[in-house]
Amino acid sequence: MPDKRPMRICYFGTYERAYPRNALTIEALRRAGMTVYECHAPVWELQRDKSGSHRGVALLRLLLGLLWAYLLLSVRYLRMPKHDVMIVGYVGQIDMPLAWLLSHLRAVPLVFNPLVSLYDTICDDRRLIAPDSVAGRLLYQLDRRATGMADLVLIDTQAHGDYFVQRLGVRPERLRVLSVGADDRVFSPRSPERATPDVCQVLFVGKLIPLHGITTILRAAALLRNEPIRFTIIGSGQESAVVRQMCAELQLQNVEQIDWVDYERLPNAYAQADIALGIFGDSEKAARVVPNKLFQALAMGRATITADTPAIRTMLAVGEEVLVCPPADPEALAAQIRRLAADGDLRDRVAAAGYVAFATRYSIAALAQTLAVVLHDLVPGYGERDQMEWGDQPEFYGPRHRYRENYLFAAIRRFSPGPRILDAACGAGTLARRLAQANYQVLAVDLSRNFLSYVAKQPEAASIAIQNGDLTQLPYQSDCIDGIVAGEVLEHLSDDHPAFQEFWRVLRPGGVCVISVPAEPRLWDWHDSWAGHERRYTRADLTLALEQSGFEVLQIHHFGFPLVRAFHQYVYLPRYRRALSQYRGRLNQLSTNRLGYRLLTTLVLLAFQFDRLFNRLPLGIGLIAIARKPDAPHANA
Repeated sequence: MPDKRPMRICYFGTYERAYPRNALTIEALRRAGMTVYECHAPVWELQRDKSGSHRGVALLRLLLGLLWAYLLLSVRYLRMPKHDVMIVGYVGQIDMPLAWLLSHLRAVPLVFNPLVSLYDTICDDRRLIAPDSVAGRLLYQLDRRATGMADLVLIDTQAHGDYFVQRLGVRPERLRVLSVGADDRVFSPRSPERATPDVCQVLFVGKLIPLHGITTILRAAALLRNEPIRFTIIGSGQESAVVRQMCAELQLQNVEQIDWVDYERLPNAYAQADIALGIFGDSEKAARVVPNKLFQALAMGRATITADTPAIRTMLAVGEEVLVCPPADPEALAAQIRRLAADGDLRDRVAAAGYVAFATRYSIAALAQTLAVVLHDLVPGYGERDQMEWGDQPEFYGPRHRYRENYLFAAIRRFSPGPRILDAACGAGTLARRLAQANYQVLAVDLSRNFLSYVAKQPEAASIAIQNGDLTQLPYQSDCIDGIVAGEVLEHLSDDHPAFQEFWRVLRPGGVCVISVPAEPRLWDWHDSWAGHERRYTRADLTLALEQSGFEVLQIHHFGFPLVRAFHQYVYLPRYRRALSQYRGRLNQLSTNRLGYRLLTTLVLLAFQFDRLFNRLPLGIGLIAIARKPDAPHANA
């Protein structure tokens, strides 16, 4: 098996680079061994509070910024290295039309990492825009169209996935859950660093949006004002004024509000806390999310309290890894805070269990494992066992295959000095059967008994001498064969030199070897990994291998540019990838015998003849070589 080449990811868009959803996804991709290229133009990170960006001058500035960003992104993407997947980061709904166009230009699958629905967030949850307004309807359509463009959508909880299915019409098979998680490079367990040991410190961190339920937290603080419990609220946003007003009205001397703490310094704030708070809003969206702040608290080894929601119950063990209370219930929240403040042993047990849950299920390493499974299912060829089983999962036999086979057949007819032809690694025997129909004496050898069994059942089988064997130890006498054809096989061998030597041995003097191989290492794609290729050849590589084995190279040229190459990239690879994702583990030869398909294949094959004009250019997807065994013995034979 060849060394596994890493999957290559283009992370694309105007996404907020430092936002945890994006930063963690990118780091997890790299932790999973993937190569990540960022095609990014900054828009959203230029403003901390985005709640007012839908109005007036701010909206105009945003639209102009997006226009400029998309011009930059288009230019940058065209210069990007070859990659296997495009992922559009959060916030990416507006980016998706351009991403869809560019991903189709490269013929790579498109993954959307939206985290949330814009319509749900802006209209239903934050109520910044009326759902039935023109702007609200546009946001809904943007959500629906953006998710519909993606081959795969990454959502944070299954509850959110249900919303995307029921409200936005996303097909369930296109959804995968990738939890928000937290950055364990920044957040890790630390002992409490309290300035006043006798006072229990409670911490909330957030952007003060409605689903956080900040009013519930403040009312719970009011209930606990006479107890040795102090609250720290870090953050600013849509409800900052509400926090200031409530603190003044309720005279909350036990609450400290801090507008902003740099991300790198947040662990210091958690280290000074005994208890961390999640979210307590009672909106529909609040019931579907498990926010980053909660995972940060778990990663720091802090006992955490949050609202009892369907989402939290699918991700954490309630009562063991996290404590809960009903949403929007300050009395219940105060009771849970009082309980943890009074019982240090319970606090330690919940904190320890929560940290274990984070480390095993929601750390960067855990996110990396999830992404590896998700993307290896989407793009075959990169998993540990993700490789074609030779003889069980043959390729499509369509116009691309037929075009290459025509070259091999014509070369044998022109250059072979006799009728005895060996089809080396015959596969499903399409060329062997064709040679037999042309009255050649055909020998067919292959390692796969499945393939040989298939060939034996074909009408031409009586005219084909079928043999199970290895190309590096051919089961034939020396100097007994007039011509050898080896179509797309040598690239599968870890060392191709023994096969070239065997070809030379079994050929008669003057016999010819006709070979096709995939060309140019720069064209390597997921299909090479899936098919178990060890290499793609340059013209110089193939020439040297033949000459070192004693062959005289008669012809060598590229084939398959521009039309075959375009067909390979835009038709063959996407169709094959979809078939593998749907039929993984049980893919058999796909039927191409329908009349309509045969007619289409014939028309496409005729169009491919145009490519012959460009065979001298090093741009084709494959190489054809015709080499002769000299009449005089080779010195190294």
